[in-house]
Amino acid sequence: MPLIIRTLFFNMFLLCLFFSAQAQEHNLDTLFGQAKSCISKDIAKSFALAQEGYRLSQKQGKKTQELDFGILLAEIFYRKNDFKEAERYITLSEPIALSTQNFMQQAAIANSRGLIHKMQNRPLKAIQCFERAHFLIGKCPLTKGTEISLAALDVNLGNLFTTIKMYGKAEKHCTRAIKAFGALKDTLRVHICYLNFTECLLQRNALDSALTLAISCKSFFNQNAMKSYETYAYLVLAKIERARKNYNKSLEYIKLANPSGGELDINWALQKAFNYLALNQAQETIKLLIPFLNDENTVDIQIELELVLAAAYKQLGQYALADSYQQNAYRLNDSLKTSLTEGLLANAEAAYALTQKDVEIARKAAQMAEQEKNMRYRYWFVAGLLIALLLCVVALVVAYKRWKLASDAYKRILKEKAELEKKTRYLNIQAKNDKLNRSILEQINQEIVQKQEQMMDSIRYAQRIQEAVLPYQDKINSIFGEHFLMYLPRNIVSGDFYWCGEINDKQNSRSAKIIAVGDCTGHGVPGGFLSMLVIAILNDLIKLGKNKNAGYILDKTHKGLREALKQKRKINEDGVDLALCVVEHDNQLASKTLTFGGACRPLYIWQDGTLTEMKGNKKSIGGKQKETVRRFDTQTIPLVASRTVLYLTSDGFQDQFNPKREKFGSLRLKKTLEDFAHLDLEVQEANLIQIFKTHKQGMEQQDDVTILGLII
Repeated sequence: MPLIIRTLFFNMFLLCLFFSAQAQEHNLDTLFGQAKSCISKDIAKSFALAQEGYRLSQKQGKKTQELDFGILLAEIFYRKNDFKEAERYITLSEPIALSTQNFMQQAAIANSRGLIHKMQNRPLKAIQCFERAHFLIGKCPLTKGTEISLAALDVNLGNLFTTIKMYGKAEKHCTRAIKAFGALKDTLRVHICYLNFTECLLQRNALDSALTLAISCKSFFNQNAMKSYETYAYLVLAKIERARKNYNKSLEYIKLANPSGGELDINWALQKAFNYLALNQAQETIKLLIPFLNDENTVDIQIELELVLAAAYKQLGQYALADSYQQNAYRLNDSLKTSLTEGLLANAEAAYALTQKDVEIARKAAQMAEQEKNMRYRYWFVAGLLIALLLCVVALVVAYKRWKLASDAYKRILKEKAELEKKTRYLNIQAKNDKLNRSILEQINQEIVQKQEQMMDSIRYAQRIQEAVLPYQDKINSIFGEHFLMYLPRNIVSGDFYWCGEINDKQNSRSAKIIAVGDCTGHGVPGGFLSMLVIAILNDLIKLGKNKNAGYILDKTHKGLREALKQKRKINEDGVDLALCVVEHDNQLASKTLTFGGACRPLYIWQDGTLTEMKGNKKSIGGKQKETVRRFDTQTIPLVASRTVLYLTSDGFQDQFNPKREKFGSLRLKKTLEDFAHLDLEVQEANLIQIFKTHKQGMEQQDDVTILGLII
């Protein structure tokens, strides 16, 4: 009986301890919630509750709660502008966060430290902390809370990069924040980000876009009675109008931001001074800025003050004072550059130290993945051996074929040599009779001339056949209207070709106009025969008129060419690079659609003053085919301008060498087309021909050249 009673009392004691611990933990959570909820309304009460919670969590050994209260106390001291105490609590909380592997808490610590550096005008250290926080939150599962945190960090990073004039990075972070807050439908923060983004647009000299965006933000803040943000919007508008050289308008915006005429801060004073200086009001500039010259200014603000005052005194003819201020500004600028360089080096060293903390975490994950990696290595090793063996077999086969061809050629040369020697002996015997010898030589010469004439007649006939197959200019005019064609064959017969066709679907009141430019393997007669074969295939496809899709037409052309050349038996591997456009008209809706398909050739399209390159597939029509079925993509291009110019080209223009063995190049060709696109097509053609002649400077033409330009 006593044993049962003792056991019962012991169990009750354990239960009391358990419920007491649960109650203490619940009390700490309640205390944290109360302190967090009243931080904005009553910061003194929040501080008292947070300090009590921090003391209790330390006493009870509750590390998670101690971390929460430590971060909260750092935030309270930050709001009270006591940055030293805030940083002390952050330093105390950081080891706890690292030991718990809680990335969100680590990110909160890094963010708090970054805010302190930002308020103390240490932008480089603040950037380092915010980027660290961004990296840590990126490791957490994606939720609405993490999306908001990442977007807020992007806003801070955008502001800081703007402060240190790294506008490329600032624009990247602003754009990312706008996208995130837009997805969350947070219109206030979107407009704040827009206002920051105008600074980047201002640096890119996109003044009209910046002005439109800033006016939109000002209207939004005005409608929602957000006076501080509206004031900031007026400052941005003043900067933009000053950049547009509307100095009086800029002064009006400054006055609207400060209607009561109260004291201006340094940023507003600088904006006002810039406008006074531009309006040759040097006395007003000096009177406005002299009170702000003190040691409390940041270095970059002090540099701007000194430079503006130097310019003002120069306007007044007081060159000694102007030179003094200017030299002082240069000295401060050199000091700022040195400090920024040292800060960047310090950031790099600190980032390396922080990275080492992540190495241990990554090491464990790497060990878990090591076995799987080894299995992959073994698989790739075996696969590599098989591929190497296959390549060796292929190399042996190719070497044997080459040896066989060389052997046959050598035997043929020996045979021809023997025949030639026989003919030579015969001619030597006949040479004793001079008259007979001259007769034989004349006869041989006549035969050579005849054969050459016959060959040239054949080539000219092939040219006439090719010209008959190629569409006439009248046909292109009737289908597409205004166009130009720069067509310069290297030889008499060209491996380049151009083609057009039209499909009318009267039943559905639709029609499709098709234009193409191709570049066959090689040039001369072989390329000409191949071009005529492709044109015949295209004509057959148009007669069928089953599908007006650009990619489909390329698919069928590829299949038809391979069948015609029996390329499945590997008789040859000739192919065609082709660019093809389809302009489809809907007569009922009075609309048109442009689609493009390319086989190793691009389409250049000019709209609204901009030339865009639409790249095709990196596969030719015909030739080698490793895949089972070759498909070509169809790209749809929106027609947004009243005047749209298309350019289809072969590679002859861009591959032409000059006497220095320098190619004209695709980038230079694209720039040339963009510069001429607004001109009449006849002028464009004349300019392109002149540029081509100037570039090659008497050099032999390397390849056939074709450029087809038309307006749709």
